[in-house]
Amino acid sequence: MISELYSTYSWWWLAAVIAGGLGYALLLYYKNSTSRLSAKVSAFLFIVRFVATSLLLFLLLSPFIKTKIKTKEKPIVVVGIDNSQSIVLSPDSTYYKNKFKKKVDKLIRNLKTDYQTDFYLFGSKTRADKNLTFSDNKSDYASFFKTINQNYRGLNVGAIVLAGDGLYNLGTDPAYDAGKLQWPVYTIALGDTNTHPDIKINEVRFNRIVYLNDRFPVEINLNADRLSGKKATVKVSAFGKTIAQKSFTITGNAFSKNLRVLVPASKKGKHRVTVSVTVFNNELNKQNNYKNIFVNVLNSHQKILIVAAAPHPDISAIRQSLTRYRDYKVDVQYVKKLTANPDDYDLIVLYQVPCLKNNPVAWLKKLQSKKVPKLYVLGKLSNISEFNKHGSGLKIFSAHGTEVSQPVVNRKFNLFTYDNALTTTLELLPPLTVPFGNYKIAGRSDVFAYQRINNLDTDIPLILFYEKEGVKDAVISGEGMWLWRMHNYLLNSNFDAVESLLGKTVQYLTARQDKRHLKIIGKEAYLPGDEIKIKAELYNDSWELVNSSDVSLTLTNEQGKQFKYRFSPYEEYYNLTLENLEPGVYRYMGKATIGDKTYSDKGEFVVNTTSDESRKLKADYNLMVRLASENRGVMVLPANMDSLPELIRKNREIKTRIVYNYQTRGVNDIWYIMALILFLLSLEWFLRKYFGSY
Repeated sequence: MISELYSTYSWWWLAAVIAGGLGYALLLYYKNSTSRLSAKVSAFLFIVRFVATSLLLFLLLSPFIKTKIKTKEKPIVVVGIDNSQSIVLSPDSTYYKNKFKKKVDKLIRNLKTDYQTDFYLFGSKTRADKNLTFSDNKSDYASFFKTINQNYRGLNVGAIVLAGDGLYNLGTDPAYDAGKLQWPVYTIALGDTNTHPDIKINEVRFNRIVYLNDRFPVEINLNADRLSGKKATVKVSAFGKTIAQKSFTITGNAFSKNLRVLVPASKKGKHRVTVSVTVFNNELNKQNNYKNIFVNVLNSHQKILIVAAAPHPDISAIRQSLTRYRDYKVDVQYVKKLTANPDDYDLIVLYQVPCLKNNPVAWLKKLQSKKVPKLYVLGKLSNISEFNKHGSGLKIFSAHGTEVSQPVVNRKFNLFTYDNALTTTLELLPPLTVPFGNYKIAGRSDVFAYQRINNLDTDIPLILFYEKEGVKDAVISGEGMWLWRMHNYLLNSNFDAVESLLGKTVQYLTARQDKRHLKIIGKEAYLPGDEIKIKAELYNDSWELVNSSDVSLTLTNEQGKQFKYRFSPYEEYYNLTLENLEPGVYRYMGKATIGDKTYSDKGEFVVNTTSDESRKLKADYNLMVRLASENRGVMVLPANMDSLPELIRKNREIKTRIVYNYQTRGVNDIWYIMALILFLLSLEWFLRKYFGSY
């Protein structure tokens, strides 16, 4: 520790301080004819008065002490444990529920002797939590690595210790995000790599939205291991009856089979379709013998027209994304042969229209007079000056040329909900080609995503929504969504991020203006074990949010049993949390009273039966080896995890870091300086009193 003295003023002022103290002492004790003190006492008191006065005057210079403090920072070891259900669905479930937890506690105690040790659980989400329950219904390794990278950037991290079975069903490839870390990764491989006798419903493909009285296909993919020669039966049940039942013989120890069943949609609303396969006595995992899917049966279609300036891969991408939702019928026409009547459609997608060539001025003028919602997609063929005249909520001035930008989702956007996992995927997709210019948005616009240009987040809108006089419009200010679909599939083996965005965009644009006084807001589907949170908004006749009235909710399950709840006021709205609901379809009715008026709202949601964790139980040690070897670490088995502290100590990269900090404090804040001054003045007073000078 090194301390240095500084002053706010020039050190030349010390001469004035000494002169002031000396002058005041001389005035009081030098040749004072009235003094009755001896020469020795006067000399001593002279010195006391000089020192006390000089110290007081010195404090007027606002002196301060700057101290250099040397501290040692222990390396940080971050321990992350996979808390998902697949760990305890293995044959060693008892071990992981009991002995393994004790081994983890012992590991942390050993690490704490030399390192700062932080503990995390990950699964559906990553959190600093020590309550290891193996209850999460998802596994997201990438989320863990991203959280650690964000939370510990710039800190003295020595190593990451990761325990898991290598099975993930959420997020991106863990090795990709682990590669961004600067620290060694040590892995503990959990779970079971043996193949046990098992037949499972590997995948069920179906359309979530179907139409009343249609026959919709349900495609079933089955896998069987080590059950050769056994006879199995698949049964599909829906709408209160068995729809199909098919039997087959399993041939070979690694067996796969695809089945297709047509299910008649006989009732409107959300309904459960149950797919089951024979359960054998020697199966370890029986949860994957059943799968419930839920379909929404509608009795109406919405028509969408895509008007395009010219053929482009984006048009196919938009059409494929929207036709996934079977309540949308999509037509495509090009400006050269544009004959469609806007009145025949619920939504018009204007792909690079208005355009530079063959711009359909008369047709667009007719469209503007209609109250039909529009989705504008801009690109290289867009006529920006004409687009600016259409009142879409966005204007682009001084537009010339193009640039590329990636989406940055606005977390404050609230016109519709968009899953956090899909947000992460969307922000990893390739950039769109957007017009270069000065963007200006209308005050009533809602921005879903901003542009990230050259890795810099901007406030330039990429996707925005605008409503004027009851007509809703949206703008995607760039082309290249076909690349979005391709990369979405490369990242997650699905198109969910892009299809969900376009589906929710169309759903919002085509939705009629909501005039409900009571709105019950929640998700359409929940996983087992999820905390089901439902929000309610209540509006008075002036369309102001109020929360002074009681709001009740009646929940009805598939068997007709009712459950009654009451919302709790929170800020301007209401909250309700439902727990321990059995899987199935639930219909709800909310009611509230303001004065003599009663308002209601109804809807439905689904609690799924099984999580993705039961689909695959054979541990993937290859991933655990890869995570360790590519990040300068080592993989160990649970039996050898006690060796990890010693392995980490042998890593010479992991060192205690010396950090120097500076601490500044004023001299007038130092208590013993003030005590010294007070002591000197008190001593002077006492001696003068004692020797009879006063």
